[in-house]
Amino acid sequence: APIIEALVPLQGVVDESIDKGSKYLHTIKGEGDYTIDVDVYDVLRAWNITDPAHAHGLKKILQPGARGAKDLVQDLEEGINSLQKYLQYVKQDVAG
Repeated sequence: APIIEALVPLQGVVDESIDKGSKYLHTIKGEGDYTIDVDVYDVLRAWNITDPAHAHGLKKILQPGARGAKDLVQDLEEGINSLQKYLQYVKQDVAG
């Protein structure tokens, strides 16, 4: 599975001794018995997402309304706004 292939480099890098809280961790199942527990920051790192607006938008979109701070609509709106800001930066860089 492509997502497992992207996350495999995190083996040994993901510090599972850190208590990230169960509401942030998600288990991804690969082939056979292989599983890996990741949070959104592990996913961002696996895909080398480094721009803050890009990362913030994806974080909001990946788990909207589920972290307890904001509701579904507010998280989606904030995620879309952040990704639109990131798109502006990309367009400026391309035009630059």
